[in-house]
Amino acid sequence: NDSPRTTGACGPDAPSALIRDTYQCLDGIWDTSPVNTIERGRQSEDISRHGPLGGPRAETTGASFRPDNPMQIDRNNSSNSHDCWCREDYRVRTNNCPGDSVGQRFRIQRHNCPQTENVWSNVYPASGWDERGCGCVATQVQETQSCSARFGYWLEGQVTLTYNVSCPSGANGEPVRTLISEDTSNCRCPTLNDGIRTVACPQGETNSFNFEGRQYRGVAEIYRQQWICPGGPGSLSQGYWQETLATSRTCVFDCNAFPPREEREACPAGQDGTGTLWRLPYLCDQGRYAERSDAYQVGETDCRNCTWQIERRGGLNDIRAGRPVGDVCNSCGASNETCYEVAGGGSYLLHTCSCTAQR
Repeated sequence: NDSPRTTGACGPDAPSALIRDTYQCLDGIWDTSPVNTIERGRQSEDISRHGPLGGPRAETTGASFRPDNPMQIDRNNSSNSHDCWCREDYRVRTNNCPGDSVGQRFRIQRHNCPQTENVWSNVYPASGWDERGCGCVATQVQETQSCSARFGYWLEGQVTLTYNVSCPSGANGEPVRTLISEDTSNCRCPTLNDGIRTVACPQGETNSFNFEGRQYRGVAEIYRQQWICPGGPGSLSQGYWQETLATSRTCVFDCNAFPPREEREACPAGQDGTGTLWRLPYLCDQGRYAERSDAYQVGETDCRNCTWQIERRGGLNDIRAGRPVGDVCNSCGASNETCYEVAGGGSYLLHTCSCTAQR
């Protein structure tokens, strides 16, 4: 520990690994015989094969270490780091008591060797804080709350709430809060600009017009919206929107609202394919879609007969079984059916066939 402190002491190779002297406090006395420990980055165990994460972790410009008094330098570890040695630090963390309680709560934390960085674990209590330093003092406190939350409807501003804090169970008991005043002078009904609401034409109808310098299309009615504060903009009254009809316009039939409609007819039983497709236009003068006809058919009809096709070839047999290969079948996709071919001389070739669409 008396040798110069350099960043090389935290090198990536085992020979240049950071060697730490770990001092322990045993029965209230510092053991001045250190335990040599090879340390790497955030490692919590001696693993020399791991290099430091992000570079050296140790301080290289600290005060000299004193084995007889390791806590002499940076007693509460305020710098959150260490010199090129490791000590089992403890620190006390304090915080204000919660709620209306006065005083401070605390917890004790330990910095475990052989970690170099600011890694702490709670020693006391196991979780949370010790609140025995918290007490009760009779006083007054103020809080603010949004006016909208306080009144349950939309208001601008904040309410100031004043509470008495009493100690019915004494200085060490729980404080009790009682509301004594509520200042709503900052609350007010907001001032909002007028708005516009439109009602669209019925489906299949449209129009086009100008109103107050703005172009509208497909609008049947325009309503003017006005924000009303019954008691005035600075009151606590609940505001609301008031609508008045500004204009209404006639909507006319819109043929463009009816795009062509596609209809498809499936293939009949015993055939396979995508069937027949029609694209039918909307007849504006008649108010309906056109009927199916050759003029509106898209492409050719895609329907093919299904026939028995050989799936697995078989052998000779003097008995004819099933349907002949190539015969029409009624259910495309059926398989594992027996079919035959005439071999001559009273013999037949029996196969396993499937009902397949013609190509």
